[in-house]
Amino acid sequence: MKEFIQNYRSKPWPKLEIPTVGKPQLVGLTLFIAALIAGGLAIWFSGGIRAEKFILLGLAIPVLLFLKNKWVTIVGLLSFQVIVAFLFIGNSDYALMAVGALIGTIIAFESPVIMYMILITTIWFFYTGYTFAPTATMKLYISGALFTGWIFREIMRPIKLQLKVDFPEKAPVILLFIWTTIGYSLWCLDPVTYGWAQYRGILVSIVLFLITPLVIRRKKDLYPVLWIWIIVGIIGSAVSFFVQPEFGTTAASASGLDILVAAKNPTATIFCLSFFIIFPVIYWGKQVALRLLALISILLIGSAVVFLESRAAVIGLAAGIILFWIVDLIWNPRMKSSLRIVARVFFIISFIVISLIGIYGLGLLENLGTYSEIFDSPTSANTMQWREETWKITFEMMAEEHHLFRGLGLAGFVTLAPQYGLAAGDITEAGNLYHTHCMYLDILLHYGIVGFILFGWLMIQHMILLWRSFLRSKNIMFKYLQLGLFCSFVGFYIHAVLDFSLFNLTFYWVYLGLSIAVRNIERNEANLEV
Repeated sequence: MKEFIQNYRSKPWPKLEIPTVGKPQLVGLTLFIAALIAGGLAIWFSGGIRAEKFILLGLAIPVLLFLKNKWVTIVGLLSFQVIVAFLFIGNSDYALMAVGALIGTIIAFESPVIMYMILITTIWFFYTGYTFAPTATMKLYISGALFTGWIFREIMRPIKLQLKVDFPEKAPVILLFIWTTIGYSLWCLDPVTYGWAQYRGILVSIVLFLITPLVIRRKKDLYPVLWIWIIVGIIGSAVSFFVQPEFGTTAASASGLDILVAAKNPTATIFCLSFFIIFPVIYWGKQVALRLLALISILLIGSAVVFLESRAAVIGLAAGIILFWIVDLIWNPRMKSSLRIVARVFFIISFIVISLIGIYGLGLLENLGTYSEIFDSPTSANTMQWREETWKITFEMMAEEHHLFRGLGLAGFVTLAPQYGLAAGDITEAGNLYHTHCMYLDILLHYGIVGFILFGWLMIQHMILLWRSFLRSKNIMFKYLQLGLFCSFVGFYIHAVLDFSLFNLTFYWVYLGLSIAVRNIERNEANLEV
């Protein structure tokens, strides 16, 4: 066995070239294509066709690659053509996306960072809910292209990059994914429709989380990624004043309320994530023009968050900004003056007091849109009543289904919702509206106490490591950038009390991976300076 492993390691990885094809090989390839077509037809007539099933026709590609077989390139090309043909028959858009994914794989092979920037743009606008936003399938294909291209690049790399990539957070994440997979396989209530959609979302998210620190390993890789977050934040926030996220109204059968279904909450949330990448530039930027651009950008993005009327996002954003200022007061040597500290605290308090007085004194309450509900009757607002309704049902499910330890598995809430008085008009409505509206309750209900502990482990461990990295950093840019990231996560976790489901948080997982990449790059830069 030891000799077999040594021989395998010594065998080189196959090159991206087509070997000599003789008559026996030609017959074998012909039979292989016939088998692929037969498999595709079997899938086609099996019913319940999904694009993912046709992708299984490419199973020979990773197998041959793992075996380091020289035929992997030509087998890959033939398999790809058959897969695209079946996808085109079923849905031409999927076929075009598959071709795009191949091009994306080539781009990722040449430059993973460029493909990663394309991915960030896709994910960013996917969660905005604009009419021109990319689809979930497009996000899946681009993610797959990045991962495939990066894998091939790492395999073909003649010299390994000698930079330490260490993120202890991968342990709870991998364990959480294993637990999710077990739940999906053994006790998922709807493994075909909602369950598979949610499992696919978690799979893509965790793969992107794991690959992000591996793609962004150097300072020169980090700069373009930060800039893409900044650019899409500026563009998206500017667009939000003219092109609103898609809205729709539906009746909630249990409560009798007309609930506004909108993409405003994830849109506002991803605005906040970009905000806290730009905000630190005001503190570490040396050029006046750069700091002025950052100031204008955060005013634009902050205004867009308020304009979208996502109250939870506004609360999270405000909490993050206040925490940033407080930490800067305590840490910044320039602020080691009682007068400066008192002035900053006085400014914060005065801003809040003057705003409230202005709202009441000038009679602006009726012009605040949904924000007026906070002052009038915060517990009777439609969205808050709906959340209270879903939280009540969540606790009832936990008590009556008796699976608190292991959880209900994926799609538990949306599948059982009709039994508890919530009836959706269609699948899209159910998927968008009927979730727990609290990330922590979502984890506890679907993944149980085990999943809740694993996610808590991840959350606490990551925040501690990010905070420690901020404290020991000597580089002013990395110090403020990590402080901004830390405050953005605090704001997000506050917002998560009122929203989100774990399966639909790709932007969170990518952002989490970015913060780990920043931490690792800062450490490597510090070691190089020593």
